[in-house]
Amino acid sequence: MTSAALLEAVHLEHRYGAVRALDDVSLAIAPGETFGLVGESGCGKSTLARALLGLLEPTAGTVRFDGRDIAGLGRRARRALCGELQIVFQDHSGSLNPRRRVDRIVRDPMRRHDPNGSEGLEARVAALLEQVGLSAEQGARFPHELSAGQRQRVGIARALAPAPRLVIADEPVSALDVSVQAQILNLLCDLRDELGVTWLLIAHDLGVVRQVSDRIGVMYLGKLVEVAPTPALFARPVHPYTGALLDAGPVPDPRASRRARIVLSGDPGDAADPPPGCRFHPRCPRASALCAESEPPLVSYGAGRLAACHHPAGVTPEELAGARVAPASPRSAGDALPRAPYSSADSGASSSPSSS
Repeated sequence: MTSAALLEAVHLEHRYGAVRALDDVSLAIAPGETFGLVGESGCGKSTLARALLGLLEPTAGTVRFDGRDIAGLGRRARRALCGELQIVFQDHSGSLNPRRRVDRIVRDPMRRHDPNGSEGLEARVAALLEQVGLSAEQGARFPHELSAGQRQRVGIARALAPAPRLVIADEPVSALDVSVQAQILNLLCDLRDELGVTWLLIAHDLGVVRQVSDRIGVMYLGKLVEVAPTPALFARPVHPYTGALLDAGPVPDPRASRRARIVLSGDPGDAADPPPGCRFHPRCPRASALCAESEPPLVSYGAGRLAACHHPAGVTPEELAGARVAPASPRSAGDALPRAPYSSADSGASSSPSSS
C-alpha cells in the first residue's frame, strides 16, 4: 500500500455467515486514476464496492480514504464523507426516486454537499445535465419517461453533483444495450478527462473496462489474482484466469491470435467451502500438485504488475528473477516465489486439474 493513494483497502474481508465473499483483499487507487475491477458474477466485486463505501461493515481489515480510516465512522462523519465518495449503481431504474423529476434528483445532493450552497444552483444543475448528455427538457421529466441509457446518465450526474473526489461505478453498463454501453463508456472517458475524478469501474467484461481504465484488477472467488496497467494486462496476462477472461471476448480475427486460447471447464468453487491451495486450480489448465496444496502469494513483477500464480505466464526470466512477494499479498498465502515462467511446452505444470 502507498501513502499517496486516495482509496485503500488493506487485508479487507467480508463474510455472509460461512460465505467468504471477500477474503483478504488489498488494493490502492491513486488520485485521478481509473481502476477497473473485473471477474465473474459472485467473485466479490460488488461486496468490495459496498465495503469501500461503508454500506457493508467489513468482517476484518481497513478502508482508508485520503489516509483516514473510514471503516468505523459514525453516521454524521459518514454523511460528510458522502460528498467526496459517491457511487453509480448498476440498476438505473431502482436507484432513482420515481417520484422526483430529474433536475431535483441532481439538485438535492448538490445542495446538501456543495459548499456554494444554493448560489447559482439551477444553472449548475443545467450545466451538469448538459455535461452528461441530457437536455433541460429531459431534466423536467420523471425517470420512467427516459430511456435506460438516459436514466444511467442521470445516475452519473447525481453521483457527480456534490463534486466528489472518487466515484465507484458498479457495473454501470451491464444492463444496457451494446450501442448504449459504448455511449456511456465514452461519456465516462470524457468526464475523467474533464473533471479529473478518480474512478473505480466494476464490470464482468474486460472489454468494458479496457478503454477507460489506467489499471485493471482481476478477482476470483473473493481473492485478487492479478493487477496490472491496462496495456500490459492485455498484452501479457500472467494469471490463467485473466487469460481465460480475455479469450472469452470476441476477437476481430481469431486466426491472428498469437497464443493458444484458454477454455475453462467447470464452475467457480463454493465461497462457503473454497478449494484448498489456489482457488482457481480445479479449473486451471496449468495446475500442478503444488497448486492444490499451497495458496500462491501475490507477487510483484515490477512496473505495477502483480499476480498470484505458481506457474505464471507472460513474464520474462529477468522479471521472475526480480520478483518479490507484494505487501498486498494475502496473509493466508505462502511466500514461495515461482521458479520458472510457464510455457505451453512445460511438463512440470501439466498435471490435470479436477473437473469439479
